[in-house]
Amino acid sequence: MDTITQEEIALLPGMLPPREKQIKILERLGESEVRYLLTDFSHHDFDPRVAEEWLRQKEDLRVAVSSAKRDEREEETLKIAKSAAEAAAEAARFASEQARWARWAVIIAVIAAMIATKDDIFKFIVWVFS
Repeated sequence: MDTITQEEIALLPGMLPPREKQIKILERLGESEVRYLLTDFSHHDFDPRVAEEWLRQKEDLRVAVSSAKRDEREEETLKIAKSAAEAAAEAARFASEQARWARWAVIIAVIAAMIATKDDIFKFIVWVFS
C-alpha cells in the first residue's frame, strides 16, 4: 500500500493546503482580494480563520509602522523646536550685547555733541545767570 504525501492530501477535494501554503496564497492575492473572497462564501484555497488572522497581522504591522513613523515625526519636531529655541536664545544674547553697545554709542554721541557746542552751551549758561 502506497502512502499518501501531504501534497497529495492537500489536493484532495475539500482539503486545504498546509498553513504555510495558505499564507503564500494570501500574499499572492493581496489584502483587498482576500477581503473580497472572505465575503464570497464559495470555495477558497485557504481557511477563512487563517485569512482573518493574516489580515489582522497585516493591520497590526500597518499600525506599528504608522506608529513608528509618527514617533519619528514627533522626534524630528522636537529636534527642530529645540534648535529654534537655541537660535532664539542666541539671538536674544546678541541683541542684548548690541543694545549695550548702542547705549555706549548714544553716550559718546551726546558727549561729542556737548564738546562740539561747548561755546554755545557756555554762552547759554552765562545768559541764564546774568
